[in-house]
Parts: sequence; structure tokens; C-alpha cells
Amino acid sequence: MSILLPKRSGRSAGTSLVRLLGLALVFLFVAWAFWQNNERAIERIKSNQAISDATGTLGGEDLESVRSFARILEERYGLKFRLQVVADVLKVPEQDPRTLYIGLNPETRLVVLEVPGLVANALGQEFLRYLREAHFEQYWNGPGWPEGLKSALALILERLEAVNGLG
Repeated sequence: MSILLPKRSGRSAGTSLVRLLGLALVFLFVAWAFWQNNERAIERIKSNQAISDATGTLGGEDLESVRSFARILEERYGLKFRLQVVADVLKVPEQDPRTLYIGLNPETRLVVLEVPGLVANALGQEFLRYLREAHFEQYWNGPGWPEGLKSALALILERLEAVNGLG
């Protein structure tokens, strides 16, 4: 038995208890830090899957703005967000009743906006028509479509908050 459990050498039971509690606290802290790291990694992976830019134009601040919009949409309204920017043919995915989808093709100036039914009713058909047909026109030649995208996302969020009573 002495091989598995070494003899105590003058330590009291209180000291052993304090050491055991300290070891447990270190273990719990490491487990918590590991959990937090994995949560951030999973969030990054999810946001990368939700945002697809084949043109490579979105970067830095623009990409962070889109990720922030997706996070707010999920946290406040329980909706998913998907952005697809292509340089060739835009293939619209099957409509999901909980996903707000924006598809852009800057070369052909195509804007596809798929909004779940209740959200479409809350935003209003005129507003959605404006986003699809008129909003991006000023950005195709001017400051660029990433600015137009950020502006459109801000308008959507503003409208949703106004309907929800937060704005």
C-alpha cells in the first residue's frame, strides 16, 4: 500500500485539504478556459459557413460588420443569416423558414433577398422591394457594394428593432 500512497511527512489534514481544493480549482479553471476557447472557435466556424465571398472583396471591418449582424440576428430574433457573394452564377439555396439570405453578384448587379415569412411581414414588402431593386444601385458605381451591404444590414436591423419596440 505504501507504493500507491506515500506516507505523510508532518503535514496536517488541513494542509492536504487546502492542496486538494487548490488542485480542484486549477482543474476547474483549465476546463472553463478550454470550454470558452471551443465556444469561440465554433462561433468562428459557424460565421465562416454563413458568409461566402467568392470575389474576395469583403475583408476586415466589412466582414466583422456582417458577422456582428449575424450574431445580433441570432441572439435577438432567433434567425440565421447567410450571405453569398459570387462572381459567376448565383445559385439560391432552398428557402429555410428561419434564415435570412442575401445573394449578391457584383458583376451582373444581381441582388437576391430571401426573407422568412413573418420577418417579411414585419419589414414590409415596400421595404424589401427597395432593398432588392433600388438600394444597391447607388453603391455599384460609387463607394462599392460592401458599403451598400453594410448599409442594407443596418437598415434591416433598424427596421426590425423599430417593429420589435427596441428602436
